[in-house]
Amino acid sequence: MKASCLLAHFHFPTFKFQQIWKFEAIEERITWDFFQAEFRKKYISQRFIDQKRKEFLELKQGRLSITEYEREFVRLSQYARECVSTEATMCKRFIEGLNEDINFWLEYLI
Repeated sequence: MKASCLLAHFHFPTFKFQQIWKFEAIEERITWDFFQAEFRKKYISQRFIDQKRKEFLELKQGRLSITEYEREFVRLSQYARECVSTEATMCKRFIEGLNEDINFWLEYLI
């Protein structure tokens, strides 16, 4: 029920999406990841995704609080999943983006 409301809200071309939906439903249960992938393919340009991936790769804490940095890191990481495919690489990239003084103490503690 939630999916049909969401689909109506985004004004999907009903016929085409129903074909995709039914085809995938036969093979396996539809997941949120599947829905996001199909949505991105149809409605989000590759240029936009590339720009967000670049923002993620260049992200540093700077003047952000750790909470703000973490929020932005998580938000942008969805566009660069291949760069943070494991929890270990995600943690490493997060720590590398922290300010030097925080980064120093974390590396010392770890």
